[in-house]
Amino acid sequence: MKKVLFTTLILSAGVMSMVSCQKEAFVVEEAPAKGSAIMTVNAEAVASKTFIEEVSATEYNLKWSEGDAIACYEVSTVESVATVQGKVTSTALAADATSASFTMDFSGNSGTANYSYIFVYPASKYTKSNDIYRAQIPDKQTFSSTSFDKDADVLISRAITDQTSRPTTVEAEFERIGATALMNIKAPTTTETIRSITFSTTETSAYLAGYVKVYPLTGTHDSEIYSGGSDGRTLTLTPASSTTYTGTIPVWFRLGEITLSDNFTVVVTTNKKIYTKTVDLASASRTLEFNNSGLTKFNVNMTTVDGVDNPSLDDDDYYIVMKYSGNYYAMSAAANGTRLTSIKLEDFDPDATSYISTDDDLVWTITNDGDAITIEHGTGTYLTPGSGAASTGTTKKTYTLASGSTSGTMLLNSVDNSGYGLRYNSNSKWFAFYNSAVSATMIGDVYFMPKDPRTRVAAPENVEASASGTTITVIWDDASDANIDHYLVTLSGAADDSQTVDVGEEGYEFTGLSDGTYAVSVEAVPSNTTLYLNSLPETISNLVIGSVDTYTKVTGTLTSGWYVIGGISGNTVYAINNTVGTSWIKYTEVTAEAGVISDPDDSVIWYYDATAGTIKSKDDTNYIYWTSGNVGCCGTTTYAHTVTEQSTAGNYYIASKATSSRILARNGTSGYRYYAGTQTKDICFFKLD
Repeated sequence: MKKVLFTTLILSAGVMSMVSCQKEAFVVEEAPAKGSAIMTVNAEAVASKTFIEEVSATEYNLKWSEGDAIACYEVSTVESVATVQGKVTSTALAADATSASFTMDFSGNSGTANYSYIFVYPASKYTKSNDIYRAQIPDKQTFSSTSFDKDADVLISRAITDQTSRPTTVEAEFERIGATALMNIKAPTTTETIRSITFSTTETSAYLAGYVKVYPLTGTHDSEIYSGGSDGRTLTLTPASSTTYTGTIPVWFRLGEITLSDNFTVVVTTNKKIYTKTVDLASASRTLEFNNSGLTKFNVNMTTVDGVDNPSLDDDDYYIVMKYSGNYYAMSAAANGTRLTSIKLEDFDPDATSYISTDDDLVWTITNDGDAITIEHGTGTYLTPGSGAASTGTTKKTYTLASGSTSGTMLLNSVDNSGYGLRYNSNSKWFAFYNSAVSATMIGDVYFMPKDPRTRVAAPENVEASASGTTITVIWDDASDANIDHYLVTLSGAADDSQTVDVGEEGYEFTGLSDGTYAVSVEAVPSNTTLYLNSLPETISNLVIGSVDTYTKVTGTLTSGWYVIGGISGNTVYAINNTVGTSWIKYTEVTAEAGVISDPDDSVIWYYDATAGTIKSKDDTNYIYWTSGNVGCCGTTTYAHTVTEQSTAGNYYIASKATSSRILARNGTSGYRYYAGTQTKDICFFKLD
């Protein structure tokens, strides 16, 4: 149904009528400057386009919407050769305006033998690509309860042809490309906020969205809609203002001329859930017709549709954090080559409601953009995905969320780099985007922790602690902060205790303690917890009461004795324990303060016999060994090793004496195995003092 001039609009059978004005006249007056024209656009009535006014249940007017603009193409013909002299765009029209004036300034010759004109609305949706002029029905539209997206309302005029000079007056008649739809969604009762609504079909007869080819030289256009390389069969509709998913929700949109006889699917995505309903038209022997310049009204009952949980985030500031080997690493905006730096967080709790850091590079702003999100650092700088890379840039990129494999986490996937997701590369200690599956060394589970808007009070200064007899004494200097109410002093280790201390006292003693290893921390507590947070605790560890076994990191030639053995990163030792995995030896994370491990569990203690080269567990049941076909196991077989210090003091190779190319090394989170070569240089020995 193509023949619609901007007169009475013809609609699909059996639906409501939509009424528009009779005509619109474009009056062109000669401008004093050569090549210029001042054009006045007159509408015969206010009831024009493109804001919908409901006159009655069966009648609607389309009005001008404030900010609309029209594009005009002038075609000149010299000796039968026609050229498009250029596109000009009107100034923005006022809402409900009946006329508007704007200057048309063409670059072509003003004295040619023949002129033709074609007008297109909206100007922003009329583009040129490879010498093809396009008028676009977008696949992403906004809607309100009273109107569709004005940028989706495409009008193309008939050509005004064969003008021997620039005319003083023209009348242009328009055809409205595409159909108008009013989908009334009947929603269940919720308090959820709609993020987006998609309308899609598997129908192959035509596209829902795309572009038509327009020919300014002839004033014609194709009736076929092309997808333009996009999906074409899915429309994403976003509410123009906050809309609660409850009651009846009118959804206005525009689409190409198509008759659906197979099915259509409606997906409502809220800030909490995803609701999906597919209407099987074929089984019901029904059709749903959308005709050019017509209005089709239909209802979709979603009241009985159960939603599934939707991984979603509210617009807010967040820390993006991943967990590896019991530690938490936040993504920084600082570059690490072509990746982003990871920062270890010492005090992160995934069960907390918020977190705060003093490092502004760790703060990312999440903004919902339809059914996707954008991630911004600072002002106007966005997270940018790459192949095995990540950076920041000024171009906005979008991402989708999926549920992570760990409770409380999500997977972040790039829309712009399809198939790529954010990963923490635990081998190289950076963040980047990979299309590889999540693995032990490519951690994809992300905690999005909201930034706490409060400010931390200042921490106590010059914290010191000492152990003597059965008492641990801790002292400090008060912080210079008027917002501090008191201090919280916490004892942990062989016994736990916490005490509050008034400002000005600057010390506390824990008495009557049993033998063991302790740590003590002091943090400032604010008087107004609505505006302020506790300071970070100042902690002193490895405080020993009584007789406690301590193991000290050694260098040089090893002698026989009891050891804790494992790779070390900072103060964390990945200590080999006496538990056997499928084909590896497991490990336990223990803390070494200043190269000393205090009172470790028996499971990580081994006896190294320097003469025999054997390494045997403290419970006297397992030797560390390797034989062909039995890789990275523990067992009762006596097996010899050669332990050699490397060029870095305190780092050792543990090699099979029988097969010297087999070196003990840690493999990510799985444990220690034997490998050919010298992959690992971080095996350390801590000997019992």
